[in-house]
Amino acid sequence: MALLAWIAWAIVILVVVWRGVLPAVMPEEAPEPSATEAQESSLADRLMTFQGKFLLGAKQLASSQGDAIPSEQLRTLEMGSVAQRQRAVALTGVLAGPSEGLDALHRLEVRVMDAGVQLTPGEQDTNNLLGVAFTSDDAVLSQADRDHLIDRLGWFGKLTVAGTQPGGEETLKALRSAALGLAIILVLVLCLAGLFALLGLAGLIVGIILVARRMLKPLAMGGTPSGVFVETFAAWLVLFLLFSLLAAKTGTGLGGAFVGFWLSLLALAWLPIRGLSWSTVMTEVGLTRGRGLWRELGSGVAGYIMMLPLLTMGIAGTLGLLKLSEWLADGANGFQTEVGPAHPIFEIVAGGSTGELILIYLLAAVAAPVVEEVMFRGVLYRHLRGGTQRWSTWLSIVFSAALSSLIFAAIHPQGWVAIPVLGTIGVALALAREWRSSLIAPMIMHAISNGLVITMVTVLILS
Repeated sequence: MALLAWIAWAIVILVVVWRGVLPAVMPEEAPEPSATEAQESSLADRLMTFQGKFLLGAKQLASSQGDAIPSEQLRTLEMGSVAQRQRAVALTGVLAGPSEGLDALHRLEVRVMDAGVQLTPGEQDTNNLLGVAFTSDDAVLSQADRDHLIDRLGWFGKLTVAGTQPGGEETLKALRSAALGLAIILVLVLCLAGLFALLGLAGLIVGIILVARRMLKPLAMGGTPSGVFVETFAAWLVLFLLFSLLAAKTGTGLGGAFVGFWLSLLALAWLPIRGLSWSTVMTEVGLTRGRGLWRELGSGVAGYIMMLPLLTMGIAGTLGLLKLSEWLADGANGFQTEVGPAHPIFEIVAGGSTGELILIYLLAAVAAPVVEEVMFRGVLYRHLRGGTQRWSTWLSIVFSAALSSLIFAAIHPQGWVAIPVLGTIGVALALAREWRSSLIAPMIMHAISNGLVITMVTVLILS
C-alpha cells in the first residue's frame, strides 16, 4: 500500500483504540452521587420495572396452566445497586410469597454486610418496611410507611403495598390486568420473532446451497487501487468525530448529530480528488440500483430475516460478556447499577420529548443506515476485499467481513460487552453487500434493525 494508505490505517487504529479499547481498560471516573441516582431512576429502574411487569403477567399465565415461576428465576434479579435488589425483594415477596420475600431480604442484608456497604437511612428504612410487610398477613403499615415504599421503589413499592396491605385489592387487580396484557403481547412478539428466525435459518441454508453450487457470484472488484478507499474511510472517521464534538460543544444535541452524520459524507469527495470519476465511485462503493430498486428493497427485508439466526449467536456472546462483567463487579462490591450495554440515545428516550423521539428515529433508522453502510460496507469493505483479492475468495470475504465488523462494533458507544452483537450485525450486513453488490439491501437491513430496537426500547422504557 502507498504511504497515505498506511497513514489512514494508523488513524483508523487510533480511533478504534480511543473509542473501543480505552473505555474498557480505563473506566471513566465515577460520576457524582446525584448523577448516579438520576441515571438509575431514568434507565435501570425503568428496565427493571418492565421485567417486573412481565413476570407479574407471566405468573398469571403460568397459574392458568397450573405452573409457577421458579424462585431461581426471581433470584436472577438480585443484582446491581441496593435499590435494584430491594425491588427484587419486593417482587419476590408478592410473586413467590412472604416467606420467599423474607429469604430474599435476608440474602440482601447478608450481601450488604459481606461487601461492607453502608446503607443510607432511606435504604435501611426500606429494608425494615419490607420485613414488616412480609412478616405476617396482619402487618399493617401506616400511610407514611406505604408512601415511603412507593417513593423509594416506584412500581415495586406500589405492588408491595397492594399485595400485602388491606384495601389494596382493586389496585392489585389493576396492576395484574395491565401486566397480563403486557405479557401476552410480549409472548406473541417473541413467538413471531421465533417464526421469522426459523424462516431466516431456512434462507441461510438455501444461500449456503446456492454458494456451494456457485450460483451466487462474489463481489466484483474494479480496477481502482484499494488504498484510496481506506484513505476515504479515515477521512470520514475524522469528519464524523469532529462533527460529533461540534454538536456536543454547541449544544445542538440530536439535531446537530443528525446534520453532522450527513455532512460527514463529504469524505467521499476524497475519491474524485484522488482521480476517480463519480460514476466509478458510485459503482465501487455500491451506490447503485443493483438488480432493480424493488428487488433490492425486498432483498433487504429478506436479508434482515436471514440475519436473525446469526443475531442469536451475537446476543449469546454479549450475554456471556455481561455475566463476566457482573463477576468482575462482584470482585469489587457487586452493588453497581446494572443496566447492560446502553447507547446514550436510550437515556434520551427515557426523558426526552416527542420531538426528540422523532429525531432519534430519523438518526437511527435513516441517517445511520445510509451513512454507516456507505462507509463501512461501501468504502471500508471494498478496501479490504480489494486488498485481499489475491487470497482465496472465501478467505477474503471472511477476513473482510470480520475486520470491518469489528471496527464497526468497536467505535459504537455501547461498550465492549456489545461487540459480539454489533459485530454479528456487521457481518450480516457485509454478507448482504457481497450478495447484492448494491448497498440498498444492507441499508434496509440496518434501518429495520435500528428502527425495531428503538421501538422496543421506547415501549420498554415508557410502558
